[in-house]
Amino acid sequence: MKSAFLFALLLLAMALPTRLLAQTIPNGGLETWLTRNGGDVPQGWVTSDDLYARLGLAVSQGTVSKTTTAHGGSFAARVAVQSIFGQNLPGVLVLGDVSRVGPTFNTAFRGGIPFTARPTQVQFWYRFSGAANDSANVYLELRRGAGTAVRQVGVGTRYLVAPAANTAVYTLATLPITYGPSSLQPDSLRIYLSVGSTRSSTTAVLLLDDLTLTLPAATAQGAAQLAWQVYPNPSTNGQFVLRTADAALAHAALEIVDSQGRLLRAWPARPSAGPVTERLLDLGAVPAGLYLLRVPGRADVCQRLVVE
Repeated sequence: MKSAFLFALLLLAMALPTRLLAQTIPNGGLETWLTRNGGDVPQGWVTSDDLYARLGLAVSQGTVSKTTTAHGGSFAARVAVQSIFGQNLPGVLVLGDVSRVGPTFNTAFRGGIPFTARPTQVQFWYRFSGAANDSANVYLELRRGAGTAVRQVGVGTRYLVAPAANTAVYTLATLPITYGPSSLQPDSLRIYLSVGSTRSSTTAVLLLDDLTLTLPAATAQGAAQLAWQVYPNPSTNGQFVLRTADAALAHAALEIVDSQGRLLRAWPARPSAGPVTERLLDLGAVPAGLYLLRVPGRADVCQRLVVE
């Protein structure tokens, strides 16, 4: 009885507009890293080294690197200013796909991923050290359309200044997102972080970890569908296909519970070697009804499944 009651509460919470839920940005914990341009890069992000490679600097300059000095989990991103031939190279980290970077260097590249929700804020943990006047900028933009038809839906920006006394403690930053009077839904999300400039000292270093978006609960279901897609839904035979570009979700353990809150099926975590984009979820010969797909330990990621 208790588990059925909790299941009902969970479904209800997914529909209440007044409550806020946190939604994880793909690889927002910066736990999954790949090797590219001679250095480590966080999966799903574009770094300044990717951009500098378009200038012929194909060897990693170290502007973005992996660090074990993390706020949560095993890793965080270290974004720093580096000097080469007497010229300072700012560190840049952009949410998006490196395949979308053009063949020539373009400082206007702002990346982006498909996104249709309207979050209220983005939060992240950071440590920033450097000389006086060293700064970093975090910029978030929600847009709709492309080219000359593009429209800005929401925006948030914040400057971070190196503290007078550098600290070894992570600080939580909250960046509110401001929307215009229109209720227009975005179709893409862009997050752009830059550390230092050509005039900064080479001591500007920012450690970044655990980025999350805060969404109204009414959009939590849609946010989960941004992290993964499950189809067909409804299903006539109890078989579903899960598709995701989020490495953490692609390899995560999964559970299916029924309307009484009883565990119906469970899949263990998959080995993380190699990319996984699709997973078959076979519920077997289950009765028609409503079920819940969830990731153990991740209350922010769940989805209702319907078997007809």
